[in-house]
Amino acid sequence: MPAPDHIIIIGAGVTGLQTAISLLTSPSTSHFKITLIAAHLTGPVKHGLNTYSSPSCGGYWHSQASLSEKDAKIREWDQRTYEHWSQLLNGEGEENGETYEDRVKKYGLGFKDSQYYWLQETPETEGHDGSGIWFKDVVKDFEVVDLINGSQNDDKLRPPPGAVFGIRYKTICINTPRYLEYLMETALKLGATTIAAELNNKRGLDGIVLDAKAKLREETKVREEDIFAVINCAGERAKYFLDENESAKLRFITGQTLLVKGETEMAGTVVGFPEEWGILYIIPRPGTGMSVLGGSRFDMRVHDWDQSVAGNWNATMQQRMGIWGFAREISIPKESSSRLKSLHFDIGAISKRVGGPRVQVEGKEKVEGVWVVHSYGHNESGFQNSVGCAEKIVRLIAGL
Repeated sequence: MPAPDHIIIIGAGVTGLQTAISLLTSPSTSHFKITLIAAHLTGPVKHGLNTYSSPSCGGYWHSQASLSEKDAKIREWDQRTYEHWSQLLNGEGEENGETYEDRVKKYGLGFKDSQYYWLQETPETEGHDGSGIWFKDVVKDFEVVDLINGSQNDDKLRPPPGAVFGIRYKTICINTPRYLEYLMETALKLGATTIAAELNNKRGLDGIVLDAKAKLREETKVREEDIFAVINCAGERAKYFLDENESAKLRFITGQTLLVKGETEMAGTVVGFPEEWGILYIIPRPGTGMSVLGGSRFDMRVHDWDQSVAGNWNATMQQRMGIWGFAREISIPKESSSRLKSLHFDIGAISKRVGGPRVQVEGKEKVEGVWVVHSYGHNESGFQNSVGCAEKIVRLIAGL
């Protein structure tokens, strides 16, 4: 009897799509056939309150990992993703005459300067010399910002009042809807298939596996004995079918953003506000003429969210943006009721996991006749560690 050669991936956000691509392009796993099953497949972005956060987030590369040993794997994943994106934008291995601007539109990625400030001391600010920033030798053009005089290389940088530390470096910003489209296009060209379906999460992990296998058999000619593994890339939805211990580790973090008219010249971020859920950032979406203004990190166990909270926080974000002078180049006249022209606002649910991402095989035994591998709980780092994390999944699958 032929060996099982089919893998089901639950979820088609950035984690699921990149996992499919890495499996299909790695010599050790390229023989597998991949099917993605998800309630949300790449398409028009739904604005407002949204549990599918991948398309609406303000994506750029800034590692959340620390120098501690517990973050070693995340540092590796983040670095691998930065290197991969840089290779795409630099056209490495391409000989088709594409320009950099062509690649920005093709991938939804773009190099941008980034300024990042802390209002409170953290392990990252230790020494105020960059020694607490693990990626200073990974990214291009890294420098510590002079909080009095700004950057020695750019007079556009004006550190916000109260900042205790700031850095500047070359980041990679993401037009998240386009990047997801690119990933989906790539996965399909490589032979992946998709099924749009909501799986039954009322019967635990066993039930999800059974339902995923049933959906695959209904939609294709795949036999049950041909299915090798199910990979859980369900993000925050995993909370509903995991066991009680694992489910308790997942938190729903709500991130609020405004899509505004105008593409800023650089990304800007301020962290360390008195409210523990507050953060301020402006992130350009390369090649779109738009930017994403954020944000918030509401833990839904602690903070109640409703429409009035959203409206008040939108106003707060714009007020802070005006006070600190971020995004001056896209601001509209002061006499207007708003400093920035808002196009949409979005509320996205992010799965924050206590202890960091779970990227591992489920136990030592198969579940309902197939291997189960998990990749969820990436917090706000789903995009920036997607390539490195997917390559970890490849190694896990190859080792089964």
